[in-house]
Amino acid sequence: MMNKKYRILLLLSILIVWGFFLFFLKIRDFDFSSHLRTESFMRNLTWQTDFQKNIPFKKGDMIEYTEIYSSDTPRDLALDISSLKKLLDITQIELDGQIISEDTISNLHLKDTSSLKIIGKAKTTNTNDIDNIPTITTTTLRTLKEEETIPNIENIPDTEPQNITLQEIQYNSNINNLISITGTNLARISLVNIGGVGFKPITGSWILYVQVSKDTFATWEYFVFFELNNGKIITLNDKITFQHSSALINIANITPNTLKNDMDRYLVIQWNGFDKIISIQLSNNLILKNAEFHIINKQVAEVKIPKGLPIGEYYFNIMDTSSIYELHDMKFTITH
Repeated sequence: MMNKKYRILLLLSILIVWGFFLFFLKIRDFDFSSHLRTESFMRNLTWQTDFQKNIPFKKGDMIEYTEIYSSDTPRDLALDISSLKKLLDITQIELDGQIISEDTISNLHLKDTSSLKIIGKAKTTNTNDIDNIPTITTTTLRTLKEEETIPNIENIPDTEPQNITLQEIQYNSNINNLISITGTNLARISLVNIGGVGFKPITGSWILYVQVSKDTFATWEYFVFFELNNGKIITLNDKITFQHSSALINIANITPNTLKNDMDRYLVIQWNGFDKIISIQLSNNLILKNAEFHIINKQVAEVKIPKGLPIGEYYFNIMDTSSIYELHDMKFTITH
């Protein structure tokens, strides 16, 4: 008799506990089937490096730290950026292209895919030591039920992107590329399609980035179009050209591309293979010795241009241990 009462009492206890558990899940909207995934990238705005997991920088450089969140369902998150503040003197925080205050990051509403961008000045110098890179601590406050995530489409202003411009239209197909696109209302772009290949962009308030891995495209011209959040398609008149290059060293961008000759000045070159450079020579045979250029990493280098150069266009001849590369397709101009 005692054993029967004990079994009944035990069964009732289990049912009561299970009922409380289901009730708790209901009111808290927890969803154990939903997984949050994060990925972070860094970019040195002072040297205009590509997005990478880790980058070199020195004290005072402007650094952009981007955290990409993706999950099966939208959710509310609390973010702790205290470790990141030890690295950066933060000047701006953006969520999905909108500037937000630091006070709001303790309770953020994130869509199924969201981008958090933090920009600030480096407080110290980093030489690619991955152990020194801080991370953002993320705590899920709650996940949202499906019916809560359905927006009222009639109340959403349908402001389409405007003035969309490709920053560059020619790329080397056999290296990794970061394609930059400027314009307004870019946060409405959900997908960038290049030659039939879709890319999920990293979107800011006025600039959009697309990461293209090497050997994705063969040598050819490709049409570009954009898919908006509402499913509408926008096409561009400009086409992107990818071209294979067998050269180990290339230049894709020179910043600035116009310099005055009244004093020694510096410019930044970007592309590939700069960690192999032994010497740099201008197209007028002026050799820029090792002390006059600074290799940031294999994709970014700083070059000192001496004062007094004659007015005109110049390009670089770059030497490594095996060859000299005449990079006359990318030029810069000297003026008074």
